[in-house]
Amino acid sequence: MNTQPVIIIAALLLAACADTAPVPGQPETDTINLTDDAADSLEQLRVRADGMTVWAEPRVLSENTWLFQARTSHSLTAVSATVNGDAAPAKLVSARKFEVRLTAKQMEDNLAEIPLFVTVRTVSGLHYNIMLGARARFVDTTGSSKLYPWKNIAPIMVGRDRVFRGRVTTPASIVMLAGWNDDDSEPISSQEDATHWMLDWYPGTLAWSAHPTEDALYLVGDDAAGNRYRRTAPIHIEVSKLGVSNQAPTVAWPPQHCASMVTRCLADFDTSRDDLEACGTAAEVSACLADVPVDDTPVWIQRFAGDFRRHLISYYGQHEADIVGSGGNTRPQALLAVDSARIEEVTDPDEVPSGHSLDDNRVFTHPDVTFPGSDIVWFGVYNRASGDLVDIYDHN
Repeated sequence: MNTQPVIIIAALLLAACADTAPVPGQPETDTINLTDDAADSLEQLRVRADGMTVWAEPRVLSENTWLFQARTSHSLTAVSATVNGDAAPAKLVSARKFEVRLTAKQMEDNLAEIPLFVTVRTVSGLHYNIMLGARARFVDTTGSSKLYPWKNIAPIMVGRDRVFRGRVTTPASIVMLAGWNDDDSEPISSQEDATHWMLDWYPGTLAWSAHPTEDALYLVGDDAAGNRYRRTAPIHIEVSKLGVSNQAPTVAWPPQHCASMVTRCLADFDTSRDDLEACGTAAEVSACLADVPVDDTPVWIQRFAGDFRRHLISYYGQHEADIVGSGGNTRPQALLAVDSARIEEVTDPDEVPSGHSLDDNRVFTHPDVTFPGSDIVWFGVYNRASGDLVDIYDHN
């Protein structure tokens, strides 16, 4: 029996299988990252790695969600997406097109340099990971040349809050600047110096300021002479980062690490409340804040101030006649005299008259407000474990 034809046929079958079976290539990643100064463009972004090309639409569209759209060079059978570990609805629009819809929270995460990761599977069984990132920008602004909004709206940290900050340049004659829109998502305006103003969007507002993208932020500036100037400033969300890889997302695009220069910068600030823009972007600063203990003393001071005022109301209910009759403050005067800046935390156990342990309690003091200038000191004691108020008392 001649077995040579059988061997040839088997070899051909094996070769055919080899052509169609998924064969992952060497680790490969391609990423494009538009610089902050890059001009606005309606051109699709394009990347290619390990035989897979991905094109992304340049604009993120908004209805009640924020829509990313892309297409691939290979037909797909499955797509899934996440932002910051949270699943985002993703679907195949056609064999080679997909879209992902983000919530407002996910969109703001993405604008703060937290990537949108999309995993796709091809008809041949290969898996690729795609990364998308967006930025918010003022685009096609019109109106008075005296109000000039900077193009980029940047994510920064103010204390532990992520804030999106825009800036507007004006003549020194402008004494008031405000922004408003139809979505009740206006930024907080503050003057930085004689010719620059900051527009700060706190969490939950920026995505809606660009929603829908056809609605604009309306800037209004007044000068000292009473003249009013207006400028219309639409905010667009644009895709600024695109990547494709045959590796895991965290390998292809590692998370932001804490840089030593950022750590050194943060040492000069109260990271619980200060403006930290000088130390870097929100992503750069957040990577280091995880290792910086939160100083909650300001929160406790504010709490003691409130508890002290409530205590005084009760205290004056019993002793006001005696206090006022002896030349002391009235209740309204005493309440107005409570000043958070004069509250201090006790760190020496010998300075706690009641004997409460500082291991188990936090103790705060405030100078007397009933008889100004007296040697009386008011103490507030709080349980460290529960945070409960233990006692408020005075001591001379």
